[in-house]
Amino acid sequence: ITNTIALDWVNQGAFPYAAATSGDIRYNDRGAYRRLGVITGLKAVREDLRQVLSIMATYQYLNDHMQMDNDYTARPIFTLEQRQGMHAAMAEGIWRSKRLKPWYDCQVGASFFFKHNDSSAPVTFLRDGIDNLILSNANRGIHNVFPHDSLEIEKPYFVIANDFRRLNIGAALYHQSEFRPIPNLTLRLGVRLDVEHAAMTYSSHADIHYRFTFAMKQPKSFTSALKGNIARTYVQLLPRLTVQYDFPRLTVYAYASKGSKAGGYNTQIFSTIVQNRMMRDLMADLHVYMDGVEDERYTRADITQYKPETAWTMEIGTHWTPVTGLRMSADVFYVSMRDQQLTVFPQGKTTGRMMSNAARSFSTGAEATLFYRWQFQMWQGQLRAAYGFTEARFRSFQDGVYDYSGNRIPYVPRHTMLATTSVSYRVDKPWLKSLTLTISTEGKGSIAWTEANNRIQSFYALMNASLSLMWNDCSLILWSKNLTDTNYDVFYFVSMDNPFLQRGKPRQFGLTFALDL
Repeated sequence: ITNTIALDWVNQGAFPYAAATSGDIRYNDRGAYRRLGVITGLKAVREDLRQVLSIMATYQYLNDHMQMDNDYTARPIFTLEQRQGMHAAMAEGIWRSKRLKPWYDCQVGASFFFKHNDSSAPVTFLRDGIDNLILSNANRGIHNVFPHDSLEIEKPYFVIANDFRRLNIGAALYHQSEFRPIPNLTLRLGVRLDVEHAAMTYSSHADIHYRFTFAMKQPKSFTSALKGNIARTYVQLLPRLTVQYDFPRLTVYAYASKGSKAGGYNTQIFSTIVQNRMMRDLMADLHVYMDGVEDERYTRADITQYKPETAWTMEIGTHWTPVTGLRMSADVFYVSMRDQQLTVFPQGKTTGRMMSNAARSFSTGAEATLFYRWQFQMWQGQLRAAYGFTEARFRSFQDGVYDYSGNRIPYVPRHTMLATTSVSYRVDKPWLKSLTLTISTEGKGSIAWTEANNRIQSFYALMNASLSLMWNDCSLILWSKNLTDTNYDVFYFVSMDNPFLQRGKPRQFGLTFALDL
């Protein structure tokens, strides 16, 4: 029986998004993130000559506070502050036979999880945001009928309050049978039944004081609200088949399996929905109707839902150990996806981001790895190398405005590589146990940042190094990352028709000290 408890505390600046046109990071409001996390896990295992029973349970608590200048500019447009508290628990039990029969073994299992999240995410619209995102569009329509009169909002700011309560409950049953019809050949047939229930209670509202100069001398109080509940239950049956043949130093395998990712709800788009509904309700309060005052696509709560993602994965690969200390592997894969979940940024002057579904997509590629370990007297070393190629594209994807069929899927690097070598010398003295030098290079790219593939991050490589000093009860590591100070981007998005990006970290130096008690 083992138990683990971990405590996590973070308090830092956040969201270093730069304007893509100038490369400058210029905020007029605070960007920060603070988090307290606690996770504890219990595992109990009972084993004898015929069977193994494992029981695992975890509990996680998260409390965080996020502050964001949500327009990422020096202008007073709007800000976001989010607080959330989350409780999550999971329990799983697995029974596995050990040589039940010479030709057959099996395992069965069951799992359950629960996650409850309370969050508050008020969005504050400031003067420029009120004028440019709300009043300019409304007054453009009003001036067609009343050229000398306008809609005015009295205060220099107002808040769209967003409160959410989300609940996810899920359970799964699974079974796997392992057959050995002939020596060295293994067939594994598995099936998993997943059931997940996702529910959300939402309450969003905005209170403003407005005046229409044509008919009102004094400002009038007005409230627009959006409240309700959404719930969905998802059921998936997931089969898996693996064929494996073991030679003396070589293993060849092939498998096919179905996977899924449950659907859910977007909360970050609610401020946009309330903003558009507020303008619609405001025009109705004035008994005026104007086409184009609000974006009808973002006035309904049902747009926050996104569907489950399913995928069939097929892979053929091999593991080879030609000599002692040397291991190599290679594989080719193909993944066919339906309703792939994607992070998208709505077109136009809308704000926030949301999860959407691409109708059909695929991913295909190959991977290869190498590991070699050597030792000579007091010296020893390791060499690791890996390379992967992935081609991921939409088969069919239309967002209601554009057709992205055939384009690359965003955020998926076409090439990935890693090469690491380390050399250690065993000193075995009272003042030092061992000394290790490690040098590594990692690279990735190219990466398409948008569904339109009009912004590409080219391939880049980073060099890292470290020097480790080891004693019996402690260690000291001097390290450096991105030694060549390579310039690269790690994220790109468009908000309110303005492109932003996040730069990769520059050259870094650090020191890590660890003590075993």
